[in-house]
Amino acid sequence: MKKIIFILGIIFLCLLLPHKNEEVRIRIISNSNDQMDINNKYIVREAIVRIFKNYVFENPDEFISNNMDIIIKDLKNELPNDIFYLLKISYKEVYFPPKSKNNSFVTPGKYKTLLIEIG
Repeated sequence: MKKIIFILGIIFLCLLLPHKNEEVRIRIISNSNDQMDINNKYIVREAIVRIFKNYVFENPDEFISNNMDIIIKDLKNELPNDIFYLLKISYKEVYFPPKSKNNSFVTPGKYKTLLIEIG
């Protein structure tokens, strides 16, 4: 009985310890809520989706860190110049607040993020 309580205690402590977050996110921020800026955001999002479908990788963090120049070059080729030259592209930790998504709770925290700011 003592062994079971000890093992359950260890499992409980492991669940309480913070875990390194391996998740990578992509965040696109438009310049404003103006319809043209929102349309540009969707154009950029569609380009990102097309680009990432062509990549094969096991570790998203490592891939993005090592290939930012390729990602930027591919974005330049996918987007019209008037949109591409409005972009500020970085890869860094960004804080995300808590939210519900697809009937599940996304925990708040800092996540490695491919951040694309328009304007």
